Amino acid sequence: MRKRRRNFNERYNKVSQEMVEKVQKAIKDLGYVPSLSAKSLAGRGSNLIGMSRLLQERAAGYRRALEEAG
Repeated sequence: MRKRRRNFNERYNKVSQEMVEKVQKAIKDLGYVPSLSAKSLAGRGSNLIGMSRLLQERAAGYRRALEEAG
């Protein structure tokens, strides 16, 4: 598992080039996309921001105004 984790994180210095290429090929062939949920559970954050109810309402109002303006 550590070898795979190093490959996913592009820390290649301790993994053979052959292993890197195998994992990269599998990622491409399988269409792997990292899970934001899994990333946040692993403690690396989700890169999402929270909004207060007031900010949500303002953002929705801005969006409606922009859509109406074309």
